[in-house]
Amino acid sequence: MVMSEDNSAIFQLIFKIQEFIQEEMLKKSHVVGVAAGFKETEGTLTDQPSLVVLVDEKRPLSEIDNQDRVPKDIEGVKTDVYVVGKLRANNSPKARFRPIIPLGVSMGHYASTAGTLGALVRDNVTGEIFVLSNNHVFANCNFAQKGDPILQPAPLDGGMNPGDMVATLERFIPLRYLQDSTAEMNAVSQIAPSDVAEQIGGRGCNMMLDIVLRLLGKGGSIPAGGSSGNSPSRGGNSPSSGSSSRPNNPSGGTSAQNPPPIPGRKENLVDCALGKIIAPAQFDTQIPSVGYVAGTKAVNIGMTVVKHGRTTGLRKSTVTLLNATVDVGYSTPRGERTARFTAQILTGGMSEGGDSGSLVIDPTDNMAVGLLFGGSPQASLVTPIGAVLSALNVSLL
Repeated sequence: MVMSEDNSAIFQLIFKIQEFIQEEMLKKSHVVGVAAGFKETEGTLTDQPSLVVLVDEKRPLSEIDNQDRVPKDIEGVKTDVYVVGKLRANNSPKARFRPIIPLGVSMGHYASTAGTLGALVRDNVTGEIFVLSNNHVFANCNFAQKGDPILQPAPLDGGMNPGDMVATLERFIPLRYLQDSTAEMNAVSQIAPSDVAEQIGGRGCNMMLDIVLRLLGKGGSIPAGGSSGNSPSRGGNSPSSGSSSRPNNPSGGTSAQNPPPIPGRKENLVDCALGKIIAPAQFDTQIPSVGYVAGTKAVNIGMTVVKHGRTTGLRKSTVTLLNATVDVGYSTPRGERTARFTAQILTGGMSEGGDSGSLVIDPTDNMAVGLLFGGSPQASLVTPIGAVLSALNVSLL
Protein backbone atom coordinates (compact mmCIF):
# COMPACT_ATOMS: atom_id res chain seq x y z
CA MET A 1 0.00 0.00 0.00
CA VAL A 2 1.47 3.33 -1.08
CA MET A 3 0.74 6.72 0.48
CA SER A 4 -0.99 8.84 -2.18
CA GLU A 5 -1.84 12.49 -2.63
CA ASP A 6 -5.47 11.63 -1.75
CA ASN A 7 -4.64 10.54 1.81
CA SER A 8 -1.67 12.82 2.48
CA ALA A 9 -3.92 15.22 4.43
CA ILE A 10 -5.04 12.35 6.67
CA PHE A 11 -1.41 11.44 7.36
CA GLN A 12 -0.67 15.04 8.26
CA LEU A 13 -3.46 14.83 10.85
CA ILE A 14 -2.09 11.51 12.13
CA PHE A 15 1.40 13.01 12.53
CA LYS A 16 -0.02 15.85 14.61
CA ILE A 17 -2.14 13.60 16.81
CA GLN A 18 0.82 11.26 17.22
CA GLU A 19 3.00 14.02 18.63
CA PHE A 20 0.30 14.89 21.13
CA ILE A 21 -0.40 11.38 22.46
CA GLN A 22 2.73 9.29 21.93
CA GLU A 23 4.25 10.03 25.36
CA GLU A 24 1.13 8.56 26.97
CA MET A 25 1.15 5.56 24.63
CA LEU A 26 4.80 4.79 25.36
CA LYS A 27 3.98 4.45 29.05
CA LYS A 28 1.68 1.50 28.34
CA SER A 29 2.94 -1.99 29.07
CA HIS A 30 4.71 -3.70 26.11
CA VAL A 31 4.47 -0.59 23.89
CA VAL A 32 7.82 0.21 22.23
CA GLY A 33 6.81 2.82 19.67
CA VAL A 34 4.21 4.88 17.81
CA ALA A 35 4.09 5.53 14.06
CA ALA A 36 1.87 6.24 11.05
CA GLY A 37 0.83 3.61 8.53
CA PHE A 38 -2.07 1.64 7.07
CA LYS A 39 -4.49 -0.47 9.09
CA GLU A 40 -4.20 -4.24 8.82
CA THR A 41 -7.38 -6.36 9.04
CA GLU A 42 -7.24 -10.15 9.37
CA GLY A 43 -3.72 -10.20 7.99
CA THR A 44 -4.49 -8.01 4.98
CA LEU A 45 -3.21 -4.46 4.61
CA THR A 46 -6.05 -2.02 3.88
CA ASP A 47 -6.03 1.50 2.42
CA GLN A 48 -7.14 2.99 5.77
CA PRO A 49 -4.49 5.38 7.19
CA SER A 50 -4.07 4.79 10.90
CA LEU A 51 -2.10 5.64 14.00
CA VAL A 52 0.00 2.53 14.65
CA VAL A 53 1.11 1.46 18.12
CA LEU A 54 4.17 -0.84 18.15
CA VAL A 55 4.34 -3.60 20.76
CA ASP A 56 6.95 -6.23 21.58
CA GLU A 57 4.33 -8.98 21.70
CA LYS A 58 0.62 -9.36 21.06
CA ARG A 59 -1.50 -10.61 23.96
CA PRO A 60 -5.19 -11.52 24.35
CA LEU A 61 -7.32 -8.52 25.32
CA SER A 62 -8.33 -10.32 28.52
CA GLU A 63 -4.70 -10.21 29.71
CA ILE A 64 -4.28 -6.48 29.18
CA ASP A 65 -5.12 -4.04 31.97
CA ASN A 66 -7.54 -1.27 31.04
CA GLN A 67 -4.88 1.44 31.33
CA ASP A 68 -2.63 -0.47 28.89
CA ARG A 69 -5.25 -0.97 26.18
CA VAL A 70 -4.97 0.93 22.91
CA PRO A 71 -8.22 2.75 22.00
CA LYS A 72 -9.81 1.81 18.66
CA ASP A 73 -9.65 5.41 17.51
CA ILE A 74 -8.22 8.71 18.71
CA GLU A 75 -9.88 11.98 17.69
CA GLY A 76 -11.59 10.14 14.83
CA VAL A 77 -8.39 8.49 13.55
CA LYS A 78 -8.32 4.69 13.51
CA THR A 79 -5.58 2.92 15.46
CA ASP A 80 -3.82 -0.36 14.85
CA VAL A 81 -1.28 -2.51 16.71
CA TYR A 82 1.83 -3.94 15.04
CA VAL A 83 4.05 -6.55 16.69
CA VAL A 84 7.73 -5.62 16.13
CA GLY A 85 9.40 -7.55 18.95
CA LYS A 86 12.06 -6.04 21.20
CA LEU A 87 13.91 -3.37 19.22
CA ARG A 88 17.65 -3.26 19.70
CA ALA A 89 20.62 -1.55 18.14
CA ASN A 90 22.26 -4.17 15.89
CA ASN A 91 25.78 -5.01 17.15
CA SER A 92 27.34 -8.39 16.37
CA PRO A 93 29.49 -11.21 13.42
CA LYS A 94 32.74 -11.30 8.72
CA ALA A 95 35.71 -11.05 6.17
CA ARG A 96 38.77 -8.93 5.79
CA PHE A 97 38.67 -7.03 2.48
CA ARG A 98 42.02 -6.10 0.90
CA PRO A 99 43.27 -4.35 -1.15
CA ILE A 100 39.86 -2.71 -1.87
CA ILE A 101 37.16 -2.32 0.78
CA PRO A 102 33.58 -2.14 -0.58
CA LEU A 103 30.61 -0.69 1.28
CA GLY A 104 28.29 -2.93 3.30
CA VAL A 105 31.02 -4.95 5.05
CA SER A 106 32.27 -5.51 8.60
CA MET A 107 33.73 -2.47 10.35
CA GLY A 108 33.79 -1.10 13.88
CA HIS A 109 35.45 0.77 16.75
CA TYR A 110 38.41 -1.12 18.18
CA ALA A 111 36.68 -1.56 21.58
CA SER A 112 33.24 -2.56 20.26
CA THR A 113 31.86 -5.67 18.55
CA ALA A 114 30.89 -5.31 14.88
CA GLY A 115 28.81 -3.25 12.52
CA THR A 116 28.61 -2.25 8.87
CA LEU A 117 30.38 0.35 6.74
CA GLY A 118 27.47 2.31 5.26
CA ALA A 119 28.85 4.84 2.79
CA LEU A 120 31.59 7.24 1.77
CA VAL A 121 30.65 10.88 2.27
CA ARG A 122 32.16 14.29 1.56
CA ASP A 123 32.35 17.05 4.18
CA ASN A 124 30.29 19.99 2.90
CA VAL A 125 32.79 22.51 4.33
CA THR A 126 36.25 21.00 3.85
CA GLY A 127 35.60 18.54 1.01
CA GLU A 128 37.33 15.77 2.97
CA ILE A 129 36.15 12.17 2.42
CA PHE A 130 34.96 10.11 5.40
CA VAL A 131 33.38 6.71 6.06
CA LEU A 132 29.84 6.71 7.50
CA SER A 133 28.18 4.34 9.95
CA ASN A 134 26.32 4.47 13.28
CA ASN A 135 27.51 6.01 16.54
CA HIS A 136 27.29 2.60 18.22
CA VAL A 137 29.46 1.10 15.45
CA PHE A 138 32.20 3.77 15.16
CA ALA A 139 31.91 5.64 18.49
CA ASN A 140 31.08 2.79 20.89
CA CYS A 141 27.75 4.26 22.08
CA ASN A 142 29.38 7.66 23.00
CA PHE A 143 32.26 5.98 24.87
CA ALA A 144 34.96 6.90 22.36
CA GLN A 145 37.25 9.80 21.52
CA LYS A 146 38.28 11.47 18.29
CA GLY A 147 41.21 9.59 16.80
CA ASP A 148 40.19 6.17 18.15
CA PRO A 149 41.01 3.30 15.73
CA ILE A 150 38.28 1.92 13.46
CA LEU A 151 38.97 -1.57 12.17
CA GLN A 152 38.05 -3.58 9.07
CA PRO A 153 37.02 -6.23 9.82
CA ALA A 154 35.51 -5.30 13.16
CA PRO A 155 36.91 -6.81 16.39
CA LEU A 156 34.19 -9.48 16.58
CA ASP A 157 35.22 -10.67 13.13
CA GLY A 158 38.92 -10.93 13.99
CA GLY A 159 40.00 -7.35 13.34
CA MET A 160 43.18 -6.47 15.22
CA ASN A 161 44.49 -3.09 16.33
CA PRO A 162 46.63 -1.63 14.84
CA GLY A 163 47.04 -4.09 11.96
CA ASP A 164 43.47 -3.73 10.69
CA MET A 165 43.04 -0.02 11.42
CA VAL A 166 41.72 1.62 8.23
CA ALA A 167 40.18 4.79 9.73
CA THR A 168 40.01 6.82 12.93
CA LEU A 169 36.98 8.32 14.64
CA GLU A 170 36.41 11.84 13.31
CA ARG A 171 33.08 12.94 14.83
CA PHE A 172 29.73 11.59 15.93
CA ILE A 173 26.29 12.70 17.04
CA PRO A 174 25.99 11.76 20.75
CA LEU A 175 23.23 9.37 21.76
CA ARG A 176 20.87 10.54 24.51
CA TYR A 177 19.72 7.77 26.84
CA LEU A 178 16.59 7.80 28.99
CA GLN A 179 18.71 6.69 31.94
CA ASP A 180 21.22 9.55 31.64
CA SER A 181 21.73 11.78 34.66
CA THR A 182 21.59 15.57 34.35
CA ALA A 183 25.39 15.71 34.41
CA GLU A 184 25.63 13.15 31.61
CA MET A 185 23.06 15.04 29.56
CA ASN A 186 25.02 18.26 30.01
CA ALA A 187 28.16 16.47 28.84
CA VAL A 188 26.32 15.24 25.74
CA SER A 189 25.12 18.76 25.00
CA GLN A 190 28.69 20.05 25.15
CA ILE A 191 29.92 17.69 22.45
CA ALA A 192 26.82 17.86 20.23
CA PRO A 193 27.14 20.24 17.27
CA SER A 194 24.96 23.35 17.61
CA ASP A 195 22.84 22.50 14.57
CA VAL A 196 21.98 19.11 16.07
CA ALA A 197 21.08 20.71 19.39
CA GLU A 198 18.62 22.89 17.53
CA GLN A 199 17.13 19.86 15.76
CA ILE A 200 16.61 18.09 19.08
CA GLY A 201 15.05 20.89 21.06
CA GLY A 202 15.14 24.11 19.10
CA ARG A 203 12.89 26.33 17.07
CA GLY A 204 9.75 24.88 15.53
CA CYS A 205 9.03 22.12 18.06
CA ASN A 206 6.70 24.11 20.30
CA MET A 207 4.95 25.43 17.23
CA MET A 208 3.98 21.90 16.19
CA LEU A 209 2.63 21.11 19.65
CA ASP A 210 0.58 24.32 19.60
CA ILE A 211 -0.96 23.36 16.26
CA VAL A 212 -2.02 20.02 17.72
CA LEU A 213 -3.51 21.67 20.79
CA ARG A 214 -5.56 24.05 18.68
CA LEU A 215 -6.60 21.23 16.36
CA LEU A 216 -7.94 19.25 19.32
CA GLY A 217 -9.51 22.29 20.95
CA LYS A 218 -7.05 22.35 23.84
CA GLY A 219 -5.60 25.83 23.45
CA GLY A 220 -2.25 26.77 21.96
CA SER A 221 -0.25 29.93 21.69
CA ILE A 222 0.06 30.55 17.95
CA PRO A 223 -2.42 33.05 16.45
CA ALA A 224 -4.66 31.75 13.69
CA GLY A 225 -2.75 31.93 10.42
CA GLY A 226 0.54 32.56 12.25
CA SER A 227 3.77 30.89 11.27
CA SER A 228 7.22 30.55 12.72
CA GLY A 229 8.70 29.56 9.37
CA ASN A 230 9.18 25.95 10.50
CA SER A 231 5.88 24.34 9.57
CA PRO A 232 6.10 20.95 7.82
CA SER A 233 6.12 21.19 4.05
CA ARG A 234 6.67 18.91 1.10
CA GLY A 235 9.91 20.81 0.36
CA GLY A 236 13.22 19.03 -0.16
CA ASN A 237 12.20 15.84 1.64
CA SER A 238 9.03 15.10 -0.33
CA PRO A 239 8.58 11.92 -2.39
CA SER A 240 9.21 13.93 -5.55
CA SER A 241 12.45 15.45 -4.35
CA GLY A 242 14.84 12.67 -5.36
CA SER A 243 18.01 13.97 -6.93
CA SER A 244 21.09 12.57 -8.56
CA SER A 245 23.19 15.67 -7.83
CA ARG A 246 24.76 13.85 -4.94
CA PRO A 247 27.38 16.21 -3.49
CA ASN A 248 24.91 19.08 -3.15
CA ASN A 249 21.74 17.24 -2.14
CA PRO A 250 21.76 16.15 1.51
CA SER A 251 17.91 16.12 1.49
CA GLY A 252 17.72 17.79 4.88
CA GLY A 253 14.89 19.71 6.48
CA THR A 254 11.46 18.78 7.77
CA SER A 255 8.47 17.52 5.82
CA ALA A 256 5.33 15.45 6.20
CA GLN A 257 7.61 12.40 6.30
CA ASN A 258 10.23 13.84 8.61
CA PRO A 259 8.51 16.42 10.87
CA PRO A 260 10.36 18.07 13.75
CA PRO A 261 10.46 16.01 16.98
CA ILE A 262 8.54 16.69 20.16
CA PRO A 263 10.49 18.95 22.54
CA GLY A 264 12.51 16.80 24.92
CA ARG A 265 16.18 16.76 25.71
CA LYS A 266 16.41 12.97 25.69
CA GLU A 267 15.10 12.30 22.20
CA ASN A 268 17.31 11.32 19.28
CA LEU A 269 16.99 11.92 15.55
CA VAL A 270 20.06 9.99 14.40
CA ASP A 271 22.57 7.30 15.35
CA CYS A 272 25.55 8.19 13.16
CA ALA A 273 29.31 8.81 13.10
CA LEU A 274 32.18 9.50 10.71
CA GLY A 275 35.60 7.92 10.37
CA LYS A 276 38.68 9.64 8.91
CA ILE A 277 40.12 7.41 6.19
CA ILE A 278 43.81 6.53 6.42
CA ALA A 279 44.19 5.48 2.74
CA PRO A 280 41.31 6.80 0.58
CA ALA A 281 42.32 4.73 -2.46
CA GLN A 282 41.61 1.61 -0.40
CA PHE A 283 37.83 2.24 -0.41
CA ASP A 284 35.25 1.65 -3.14
CA THR A 285 31.86 3.39 -3.30
CA GLN A 286 30.14 0.30 -4.70
CA ILE A 287 27.78 -1.84 -2.58
CA PRO A 288 28.03 -5.60 -3.28
CA SER A 289 25.02 -6.92 -5.24
CA VAL A 290 23.62 -3.36 -5.41
CA GLY A 291 26.13 -1.23 -7.30
CA TYR A 292 26.87 2.48 -7.07
CA VAL A 293 24.49 4.81 -5.24
CA ALA A 294 22.89 7.36 -7.59
CA GLY A 295 21.84 9.93 -4.98
CA THR A 296 19.30 10.42 -2.21
CA LYS A 297 15.54 10.74 -1.95
CA ALA A 298 12.72 10.55 0.57
CA VAL A 299 11.00 7.31 1.43
CA ASN A 300 7.33 6.40 1.08
CA ILE A 301 5.09 3.74 2.61
CA GLY A 302 5.03 0.67 0.40
CA MET A 303 8.44 1.36 -1.17
CA THR A 304 10.62 -1.70 -1.75
CA VAL A 305 14.08 -1.23 -0.23
CA VAL A 306 17.29 -3.25 0.05
CA LYS A 307 20.40 -3.18 2.19
CA HIS A 308 23.72 -5.02 2.24
CA GLY A 309 25.02 -5.66 5.74
CA ARG A 310 27.95 -7.55 7.26
CA THR A 311 25.78 -10.25 8.82
CA THR A 312 22.94 -11.00 6.41
CA GLY A 313 24.34 -9.60 3.16
CA LEU A 314 21.70 -8.48 0.66
CA ARG A 315 18.14 -8.42 1.95
CA LYS A 316 14.98 -6.83 0.60
CA SER A 317 11.91 -5.55 2.44
CA THR A 318 9.10 -3.00 2.29
CA VAL A 319 8.64 0.29 4.11
CA THR A 320 5.72 -0.21 6.49
CA LEU A 321 5.67 2.83 8.79
CA LEU A 322 6.81 6.45 8.84
CA ASN A 323 7.43 9.04 11.55
CA ALA A 324 7.99 6.36 14.18
CA THR A 325 8.88 7.20 17.76
CA VAL A 326 10.58 4.13 19.24
CA ASP A 327 12.52 3.07 22.33
CA VAL A 328 15.68 1.16 21.35
CA GLY A 329 17.90 -0.94 23.61
CA TYR A 330 21.68 -0.43 23.57
CA SER A 331 24.45 -2.53 25.13
CA THR A 332 26.96 0.11 26.24
CA PRO A 333 30.24 -0.10 28.19
CA ARG A 334 28.18 1.00 31.21
CA GLY A 335 25.45 -1.58 30.75
CA GLU A 336 22.05 -1.71 29.11
CA ARG A 337 20.49 1.64 28.20
CA THR A 338 17.49 2.81 26.21
CA ALA A 339 17.45 5.59 23.63
CA ARG A 340 14.23 7.15 22.33
CA PHE A 341 14.20 8.06 18.64
CA THR A 342 11.69 10.19 16.72
CA ALA A 343 10.89 10.59 12.99
CA GLN A 344 12.17 7.11 12.06
CA ILE A 345 11.27 4.64 9.29
CA LEU A 346 10.25 1.01 9.89
CA THR A 347 10.56 -1.78 7.35
CA GLY A 348 9.88 -5.47 7.61
CA GLY A 349 12.64 -7.50 9.23
CA MET A 350 15.69 -7.38 6.94
CA SER A 351 18.58 -7.17 9.41
CA GLU A 352 20.33 -8.98 12.21
CA GLY A 353 23.03 -8.08 14.72
CA GLY A 354 25.99 -6.51 12.93
CA ASP A 355 23.97 -5.05 10.04
CA SER A 356 23.80 -1.65 11.77
CA GLY A 357 25.23 1.10 9.60
CA SER A 358 23.97 -0.36 6.31
CA LEU A 359 22.79 2.12 3.70
CA VAL A 360 19.16 1.47 2.74
CA ILE A 361 18.47 1.80 -0.99
CA ASP A 362 15.51 1.98 -3.38
CA PRO A 363 16.70 -0.67 -5.90
CA THR A 364 14.60 0.74 -8.75
CA ASP A 365 16.98 3.70 -9.13
CA ASN A 366 19.72 2.99 -6.55
CA MET A 367 18.81 6.09 -4.55
CA ALA A 368 19.64 6.04 -0.83
CA VAL A 369 16.70 6.58 1.50
CA GLY A 370 18.12 5.83 4.95
CA LEU A 371 20.72 4.44 7.32
CA LEU A 372 19.84 1.25 9.20
CA PHE A 373 20.63 1.24 12.92
CA GLY A 374 18.64 -1.49 14.67
CA GLY A 375 15.60 -3.71 14.73
CA SER A 376 14.18 -7.07 15.65
CA PRO A 377 13.19 -10.23 13.74
CA GLN A 378 9.93 -8.51 12.80
CA ALA A 379 11.11 -5.00 11.89
CA SER A 380 14.19 -2.99 10.95
CA LEU A 381 14.82 0.59 12.07
CA VAL A 382 16.02 3.15 9.52
CA THR A 383 16.83 6.85 9.88
CA PRO A 384 15.92 9.04 6.88
CA ILE A 385 19.12 9.70 4.96
CA GLY A 386 18.47 13.44 4.89
CA ALA A 387 18.51 13.61 8.68
CA VAL A 388 21.85 11.77 8.84
CA LEU A 389 23.59 13.85 6.18
CA SER A 390 22.23 17.10 7.60
CA ALA A 391 23.32 16.27 11.16
CA LEU A 392 26.89 15.52 10.05
CA ASN A 393 26.95 18.24 7.33
CA VAL A 394 28.09 15.82 4.64
CA SER A 395 26.94 14.56 1.22
CA LEU A 396 27.03 11.07 -0.25
CA LEU A 397 29.75 10.33 -2.77
